[in-house]
Amino acid sequence: DATMPRISLDSIHMLENDPSGHCASVGSTASFAIYQFTVGSCGTRMKEESGFVIYENMMSSVYEVGIGPITWINYEGQLKFQCRYSGSAVEALVVEVNTVPPPPPVSQNGPLRVELRLANGQCTTKGCSDEAMHTSYYSEADYPVTKVLREPVYVEVQILERTDPNLILVLDHCWATSNPEPMSLPQWELLLNGCPYKDDHHLTTMLAVGHLGLQYPSHYKRFVVKMFTFVDQSSLVPLQKRIFIHCTMSVCHPSTTESCEPSCGNRTNLKDSEETVVVSSGEVILLSHLPVSEANLADKEVPQILDYGLWAAGALTVFGVCGLVVAVLIQRAKPRPQPAPV
Repeated sequence: DATMPRISLDSIHMLENDPSGHCASVGSTASFAIYQFTVGSCGTRMKEESGFVIYENMMSSVYEVGIGPITWINYEGQLKFQCRYSGSAVEALVVEVNTVPPPPPVSQNGPLRVELRLANGQCTTKGCSDEAMHTSYYSEADYPVTKVLREPVYVEVQILERTDPNLILVLDHCWATSNPEPMSLPQWELLLNGCPYKDDHHLTTMLAVGHLGLQYPSHYKRFVVKMFTFVDQSSLVPLQKRIFIHCTMSVCHPSTTESCEPSCGNRTNLKDSEETVVVSSGEVILLSHLPVSEANLADKEVPQILDYGLWAAGALTVFGVCGLVVAVLIQRAKPRPQPAPV
């Protein structure tokens, strides 16, 4: 009704008509016909003019004006239309950024690769921290490693080939054996449910993992144990002067309701993970005496309890000698018996 004379929408076509019908009208009323297509379809042409980018097309329609006995008259109407865009312009854009919480992690079963290694860093200054001991580590070629009785053995366990900062390594159980097989006997507990074994007189000590030099500190766990050996329960004779350290561990995702850290002060600890991995150390051999070249270093590394034992043994020896001298003097001071008169 908006044109004179009236035209049929079916007769309208663009410069190029799409056989699929994408160039036809998508809606119409008594006054309007609505077309919607991309600037690169239906024969649309592009040109640049005076700093503008112009897309133009042609809408055509043919309708009959009249019909005679032997002829008919058709009229073709054309409508040229354009879309003009500025080639370059500076416009103000108001942006409102709404922060959203990060999506929850998606967890699924997969291989877990971990590594257990022993640290061999040197403490060169008085009062240095345990971090100094973890500046270097024993390699496979260094085993078996030799230690003296109660010398600290620094242990580190880490997750390999993972870049998720939300992962937390959990040590479930750590123990020592005299053979490389984790399930061999005898065994001695070091960590139980992530906590030091309470029945050990020389408790295993958990060490804090610092952020210095570590991209994902939560992927590491460290502890130190005093060197020991397995002995016969009756004779107290060493069975084998070597130990192997084993640990089972799992990974944990922290949440608002559950913690990944064990509560060693309470009876409630972390639940056992359904999937755990066992990893072991190389052989650590107990030495009765260190080589002469390492004697000075051993004096610094052996705990003071051995020094106290030597002092106590020396004091008992001195007191024993003094007691023997006093006894001899008392014996000599007694008066000799006089012969009875005849």
